[in-house]
Amino acid sequence: MFPFIKKLKKIISPTYLISFPRSGSNFVQNVITKSSGTYNYSIYYFGNNEYRKCLTIKSHALSYSHLIAEVARFIPSERNLPAKFIILWRDPRDIMISFYEFIQKRYDISLSQGEFLSNEVNYVRHVIGFPPLPILEAYKVFMLNWRSGNKLSYGDQNTPWIEIKYEDILNQPEIEFDRIFNFLGIKCKLNKYAVSEKVSFMEDKRPERCIAGSWRKFYKDYKKIVDATSNYLESEIRILGYIK
Repeated sequence: MFPFIKKLKKIISPTYLISFPRSGSNFVQNVITKSSGTYNYSIYYFGNNEYRKCLTIKSHALSYSHLIAEVARFIPSERNLPAKFIILWRDPRDIMISFYEFIQKRYDISLSQGEFLSNEVNYVRHVIGFPPLPILEAYKVFMLNWRSGNKLSYGDQNTPWIEIKYEDILNQPEIEFDRIFNFLGIKCKLNKYAVSEKVSFMEDKRPERCIAGSWRKFYKDYKKIVDATSNYLESEIRILGYIK
């Protein structure tokens, strides 16, 4: 996929990139890969031995214990507990809009916004293998378990971790990726072309894709999703700093 990737020594303890689905993890890993020439994969899509060459492994685990279960399931030969974390956040309202469109494209179905939000139609289970939860409740569980104020959820309280925001990366990519590179312990120049790439099988023609604050600009198109998310996740949105 990336023919210029360097042949590096194996990385014994990769950093885990944790995010709720549709938060921009593919984008972040693509920029890291094309800037540094390292391997950066999803825990759900690589062979059992490839993880040893990964600088970062992305996961949508809803909790630390769920992540440990994923490691046991997808890379059973791994004997080390996750040692470092990058936690990626995005405005939940933008996440839900993106997730709504993604599900329809992924499964080639047509859903109303109400069906997407309902208890009866659960897609979190299909995407990340978690027991059935309504999509908004799943986000509550994710944030409760991975927010920095709850350090016990990261396992060892001394485990190194940083938090980043998708919106900050879009607004100031040089600053944010420099912070990421420093945390990962790599020295490289930001690949600005990679920052402009859209790395998803979703349609590039969709104007609400990959932007910050899409819920404001396209509110009329996604009113039911935005209103439900704003109400149900009001506390989470406020804690993350998305209410100003």
